[in-house]
Amino acid sequence: MRKNQVVKLYLELGKNLKSFKEEIIKRGFSKIDEGAYKLVYSKNKLGYVVKIANSGNDEFAPIPQEIKKYYLKPYFCDNQVVVQKRAKTKNGANERTFNIIKKELGYRNCEMLDVSEFNCGEINNKPVLFDFAKV
Repeated sequence: MRKNQVVKLYLELGKNLKSFKEEIIKRGFSKIDEGAYKLVYSKNKLGYVVKIANSGNDEFAPIPQEIKKYYLKPYFCDNQVVVQKRAKTKNGANERTFNIIKKELGYRNCEMLDVSEFNCGEINNKPVLFDFAKV
């Protein structure tokens, strides 16, 4: 499925999360990760992920200037679902990226923006941040 087809399916199902989750699983998606507020689904060789919020979605927060050059904007985002490019997080990519960002922003800013190795990765060997929260 292309990312626009996933969004179309979600909208056609009336944004019903239970039905949407069942349908993407039928189409070969599986849970690949779980954050504090979202479940992350994808399937092998797809270039995107589908994040499904367990509670309120925090993706609508303004992007802080400090992280704009790293932040990976979603293709689609509403209060329940986010469709976003998939970043490489395996083989130390998340740790490398976090260290690059932490070196630039400083530990305290990373802490305040919830920047950690759990929400960092790489795309084309460049560091990206795919989630943040102002705390």
